[in-house]
Amino acid sequence: MKEIKCPFCGRENTRGKYCMFCGNPLAGGTAVRTEKTKNQEEGQRWDPETVYVRSKGRSIAILATVIVLIACVTVVLLIQPQAQKKPWRAFAAPLGTPDATSLKEMTEMLKEAGMKTTGEPYAFSDTRYQKFGPFVILEEESDYSVAAVEDGNELVVAHVFTEEKGAHSNQKPGRLFNRLKERLNKKFGQPIVQGTTGYYYWSQQGDILVLYYAYNGELRLEFHEKISGTSI
Repeated sequence: MKEIKCPFCGRENTRGKYCMFCGNPLAGGTAVRTEKTKNQEEGQRWDPETVYVRSKGRSIAILATVIVLIACVTVVLLIQPQAQKKPWRAFAAPLGTPDATSLKEMTEMLKEAGMKTTGEPYAFSDTRYQKFGPFVILEEESDYSVAAVEDGNELVVAHVFTEEKGAHSNQKPGRLFNRLKERLNKKFGQPIVQGTTGYYYWSQQGDILVLYYAYNGELRLEFHEKISGTSI
């Protein structure tokens, strides 16, 4: 079998792409001018072991350079200021929209949680609204939800449910009301009950969730957050 000399260490190789001794390319298996022939032409003594050591040393130097570069990049990334993580909020979407400052931000938060808008935003008096379709809230499917910015300083997200059949009120709640209340108790602790109205309030980090009957068996779970200077 015809052999070729490695252009880097000068050792004999069978045909192939790389030298079996130093690992350098064999120029596609084509004979090239080796360091041995170069030294012979210049009247110098060729030493294959010396050439091999030089080739190996070059590979080690390249590897060391790469390692140093990787280390430098890693250090730079570590000392860069890290993006501030948003603090955990108890009533985050889809329950509510803590820290939003406009109806647009509220809408984006609820959409990121999986809710879908129905129609375009609309306004009445000093309040702007965005309606959403049915969505599962606390394991119960709502009829619809509405995000609103009231008077430019209060955010409200209202999830509307229809209570099971029967005559129900805040004083005599139905099964759906009780299921929602129990799940809220597990997540946020015992609520505050407002006087004789029977409204149940859960307060976390300055925000409020209220559970109550609006009218004709319509049950509402509402998120409220007051923010001065909120844009409508």
